[in-house]
Amino acid sequence: DIFQIDDGYQSATGDWLTIDNKKFPNGMKSVADNIHSKGMLAGLWLAPFGAEFTSKTATQHHDWLIRKKNGHPVTCGINWGGFYALDIEVPEVKNYIKHFFDVILNDWGFDLVKLDFFICCRNNTESRQKPRSAYV
Repeated sequence: DIFQIDDGYQSATGDWLTIDNKKFPNGMKSVADNIHSKGMLAGLWLAPFGAEFTSKTATQHHDWLIRKKNGHPVTCGINWGGFYALDIEVPEVKNYIKHFFDVILNDWGFDLVKLDFFICCRNNTESRQKPRSAYV
């Protein structure tokens, strides 16, 4: 059996390690431990290649966003008031993604992740490099 936590545990989409403490005052490791104590696998939802317009990821790391030729960031959708596409060709973005997966799976103890909004990593003709070079 699997128990999955969906959207809403994080402070903003893209800020995967900043938890809504009102909803989860004991943190996410406690949540995973509680799920395990019931004999279930712990799952967690995330959209790893997107960042909500107002997220710290988007507002503090402008250079992490895929940009159009006119310099404006590429948007992925309208959820959460809108969200941007992260540029997985940027080494810091790759490191960030690896880091939050490491924390979620190893430090917090979740067994699986449900990944969503892959539209953010669509083949982008305006990216900095050839599309096949953008693997994490």
